[in-house]
Amino acid sequence: MLINAMHAARHSFAPRNQITLARMATAADRASIEEVLGVVLAARAGGSAWCFIDTAEERLRPGQRMFVLPLGRVTIAEDRVAASSNCFRSGSMVWDAGEELACWLCSDEAEDALGAPLSTFKAALELGAGVGLVSVTLALRGIERVVATDGDSGLCELAASNAIRNGVASQMCAMPLAWGDDDPTEVVRALGGSSDSSALIVAADCLYDWSPRSSDALERTLRTLIGCGGCRRVCFCWGG
Repeated sequence: MLINAMHAARHSFAPRNQITLARMATAADRASIEEVLGVVLAARAGGSAWCFIDTAEERLRPGQRMFVLPLGRVTIAEDRVAASSNCFRSGSMVWDAGEELACWLCSDEAEDALGAPLSTFKAALELGAGVGLVSVTLALRGIERVVATDGDSGLCELAASNAIRNGVASQMCAMPLAWGDDDPTEVVRALGGSSDSSALIVAADCLYDWSPRSSDALERTLRTLIGCGGCRRVCFCWGG
């Protein structure tokens, strides 16, 4: 069953659950966010990221963003230099669809659509995971084994560091997977050691250019993974 969470999350959560602190730009925004979330914003750091000190006196470093999800706060390190440079890496930052999918996965609506509580899925696989916000969320939701995959091995390292940062490294790993090219045997093994694929496969804004080459490669990989058996749901979220 393919679930499209494209716009559902945007309309299902109050604004306080979707705030990304790194986006705040004006004095009015700053005061409002500090009041709503009970945080104190420190000095601006770099060209695109804020440093924060929250009520628990935990400091966010430059390049990190705090996402306020229904399950709590999640801290994600990004590489915004790569996202804005000539060597563009689309997965080096969290895009809106990734944030929406993470929020949606925390909702009762998601459990209704998936047909069971997330904690009953023993394994989950993310395609085009980038820095790993969605995978971290799945692990925090109680899935025993989460594998974040991306065609960029450097982003896999960043996703793995975000698993450590949020206390889910024992449940989550990150590994390279190039669509259409790589044999997914190692990925399937990482999901639990059997020949079955993941019970849940997710992706958010995983196609950047929507070229036939990219979409065909994604389809081949999906067919291969699903063909391994064991997959119960595929859930994609596209920005709009």
